[in-house]
Amino acid sequence: MTDSDLSPLAPPHLPWLADMADWGVLRLQGVDARKFLHSQGTADLAHLDGEHSLPYATLSLKGRVMELMHLLPWQDDVLLLLPRACIPGYLQRMKPYLAFSRARLEDLSSHWRVLISAETHPHDVTMYQVMSHNQAVATWLDTRHRLWACPTDVQITELATYTQARQAAGVLALIRMGRAIITPPVQDLYLPQMLHLQVLQGLSFEKGCYTGQEVVARAWFRGQIKQSLHRYQAPLAGRHEVMAPILARDDDASLRSVGEILQAAVCADHVELLAVLRDASNQDELYLENSPDKLQHIPLPYAITQFEHRQTR
Repeated sequence: MTDSDLSPLAPPHLPWLADMADWGVLRLQGVDARKFLHSQGTADLAHLDGEHSLPYATLSLKGRVMELMHLLPWQDDVLLLLPRACIPGYLQRMKPYLAFSRARLEDLSSHWRVLISAETHPHDVTMYQVMSHNQAVATWLDTRHRLWACPTDVQITELATYTQARQAAGVLALIRMGRAIITPPVQDLYLPQMLHLQVLQGLSFEKGCYTGQEVVARAWFRGQIKQSLHRYQAPLAGRHEVMAPILARDDDASLRSVGEILQAAVCADHVELLAVLRDASNQDELYLENSPDKLQHIPLPYAITQFEHRQTR
């Protein structure tokens, strides 16, 4: 983020539009495009059609998330929206697989942009419903927020009167929706179910094999998911950058790390953040490093059942 995005965020007037300058756009083309994605990531591409988008993750051999992106149908192709910092590594890792596929990846980031918009009132829409507007495409992340992709020279008439918000407003919206952002410092650390991708429709336990699938399935069906994503409000004091520790106080008053921050947004008088914690942590006695004030736990906006979709074996 730029320095301005790290300064305290004043709530923008609704409706607003944030340019996610740290995000980029890839386009996957070819007759094997969906087949390629299906074999390389966590989501079931049968659910990606002209009317619905899909969250999607690629994993390491250890089953840990390397890239977390959103797939948007675009004409006969698929757009991949993800943080720019993750794009070079993703392209490099996919290169040998693409050599044997009738699919081609193209980086559009130099002349496309990613936007997040927020509406004044909830809309009667379904999650991941897709809409096209001229040369732009958007998907509803919930009933008030849309994720957009479009060429940089395209003006979206519908959004002309929206307040121009900082990128930090988009990050804060994602935090409040409980949607993790994976950047290089946190790559290869978390199983996808630790980030609740099974709840957000970005992880299927019924699809075929993909890199890391065996590790993910084994941990899930054996009930070995010991960490998960949580949302907190924190004081301005203390460390709140990515990978800063979340601390718990023991009976002897000493502090120990029980997790780390995944992403944070600095507001006028507090910080809102997502953190991955070991599930045995005491949620009432957590602190940021260098801060004496307790964190306030805020429920995520979706229901989480520990073994949702788990099959009996």
